[in-house]
Amino acid sequence: MNFELADLLEDDVEVLELIEVGVPSQVYDRNEYFFSFDELAFYKRFRLTKKRAFHVLEQIEKDLGRPYNRNNSIPPINQLLVALRFFAIGNHLLSIADFGGMHVSTVSRIVSRVATGIAKLYRKYIKIPSTSSEVSQYMQYNFTAGDSAYPQKPYLMTPLLSPRDTAEQLYNESQIRTRGPIEKSFGILKRRFPVLAYGCRLQLKTTLIIIVATCVLHNILRYNGVSLEPPESVDFDPEDIQNAINSGEISCTNISQNGNDNQTSSNCGMQKRKDLINNYFRRL
Repeated sequence: MNFELADLLEDDVEVLELIEVGVPSQVYDRNEYFFSFDELAFYKRFRLTKKRAFHVLEQIEKDLGRPYNRNNSIPPINQLLVALRFFAIGNHLLSIADFGGMHVSTVSRIVSRVATGIAKLYRKYIKIPSTSSEVSQYMQYNFTAGDSAYPQKPYLMTPLLSPRDTAEQLYNESQIRTRGPIEKSFGILKRRFPVLAYGCRLQLKTTLIIIVATCVLHNILRYNGVSLEPPESVDFDPEDIQNAINSGEISCTNISQNGNDNQTSSNCGMQKRKDLINNYFRRL
């Protein structure tokens, strides 16, 4: 069949070009945010000072580098800043991709890679038991404290709704006093890294790694004398997010099991709480 090129539709010409040339690669413009922002502007956008960001980069660069410089590869410092920006605003990956000058799939891989590298530093910046006696005590009494809105679990200690004696009252008082600082710490973490408040929108495995990574970053700031209170954000009013936390609009999703497994877990949790009261609070 004979035809002239002028007889083809525009879409047809594009298809022929794709067949002949292939899919064109897209090259993004990437800003050098580490140098373009002053210290305060950098701190507000990435939640770390430049000195601390470079300190983190030195420790995880081996996990981010590439053995070659081809196909517009992304330098480790750009990878770190993209991940920090995601932690700092908790926005969709597409927005971070536009900010970093990358494809959204690239950002997804970078966030996971950087978070994993930072999370590997947890032994250095998060206190964990080391001796056998510490491990034994840690396994016996290391629980998460939750309020009465959560079900009692082996790993989650909740208050007794109707304490019957002094030991149970002491347990409740201790549980409430313990929960207070924890809730305050969670509030600080959520304001410093809003991705923890707004939700990661990533796979559960990646989300768990990000939680550890942000805790590591928070402790790095603490150990180096940076204020516990997070910086004012250029993206939202800090009071808005704190009000949302206080009102319960931003909270952890309670993912429970089903059927007999859920009942077994609840029974085991109540027994754990009973043992804790009998073995500790009744001896005070």
